[in-house]
Amino acid sequence: MTKNQKIFEGIDTLVDAEGIERDLVIEGLEEAIVIACRKYYDVEDVDVCFNYETKRVTIYAEKEVVDINEIGEFYESSLHLSLEEAQEIKKNIKVAERIKYKLKLVPELMDRSTIQTAKQVFRQKIREAKYRKIIIDYGDKVGEVIYGNLEEYKAPYFYFSLLGNIDAVLPLKFQIEGEVIKPDMPIMLVLEEIAPQSKKGPKLTVSRSNTKIVKHAMTQTIPEIKKGLIEIVSISRDAGNRSKVAVKLTTTQDVDIIGSCVGPKGQRINDVRAMIGGENIDLIEHFDDPIIYISNSLAPSLVTAVQILDENEKISRVIVPDDQLSLAIGARGQNVRLASKLTGWKIDIKSETEAKKEGISFEDDII
Repeated sequence: MTKNQKIFEGIDTLVDAEGIERDLVIEGLEEAIVIACRKYYDVEDVDVCFNYETKRVTIYAEKEVVDINEIGEFYESSLHLSLEEAQEIKKNIKVAERIKYKLKLVPELMDRSTIQTAKQVFRQKIREAKYRKIIIDYGDKVGEVIYGNLEEYKAPYFYFSLLGNIDAVLPLKFQIEGEVIKPDMPIMLVLEEIAPQSKKGPKLTVSRSNTKIVKHAMTQTIPEIKKGLIEIVSISRDAGNRSKVAVKLTTTQDVDIIGSCVGPKGQRINDVRAMIGGENIDLIEHFDDPIIYISNSLAPSLVTAVQILDENEKISRVIVPDDQLSLAIGARGQNVRLASKLTGWKIDIKSETEAKKEGISFEDDII
């Protein structure tokens, strides 16, 4: 077996052992040999070629031919070759011409440091190749719903495998608290970010708490939404606990907007809930009239009156029956917070008794 054959046999071994593409290994070795040649042969312009088909390695250096007496202190051995040295390689070469000559693949060029350099080079190339694949496959999907299978859980992170054998991470801030994710079935995720290329490789961050998951689940489950008869206008979400979804008709057809979303015996909305971690969903009918819309958004509580305090700043006040105050506000303010986010209005809630004590008249605003 020749020296070159041993080199290419080593390439095959590395390919099999590491699962790396052969072209990447060869590119890594070529770049590593270039670096080694620059040091060993004192040459800057080097071309190395590993021909896998012929099992040959060729190395060429190129320098400018100079008259040392004329160039003087500007002479650089890595860039220049004296006329005398050049003429030993090519008799009719002249000053100012460039000469290309062959270098030997000596054992010193394949020492431990060269192999180590080669490994670093093709590891970087692998990262670059993975990043290119990610950009091609997922670059236009940031902010969209995708599907992945749970591969591993290392607290506090979930790791998913996406289509195309791409890995993604679900960090704590995008998780649904207490959700149990089964590893044997695809799960909806929103691609939040593709991190820039780094030494650790490409990183995709996904979310389970994004409101787009609720919208996607409802679109896939409720035919009237999928057909465009019902439009999802807005969603506010406390992931894993409660979502409020504002819907409206886009057709003059006689469609039961809330009933269509709920489905027979609640089957449709229950299917949606199962897809998004089991959280409750308040279905709110959207109205262009902010008074009616704000009132609806505070479901399941009853509302006595809605007052628009500042239309430009979207500030409102809502009066509710005394026994509805805690329900309107919700545990830790959840209900009013979600209603405010859903409608885009600031909502100040007061009970009827509180309003009367503060001298707030609301009789003319009763809904």
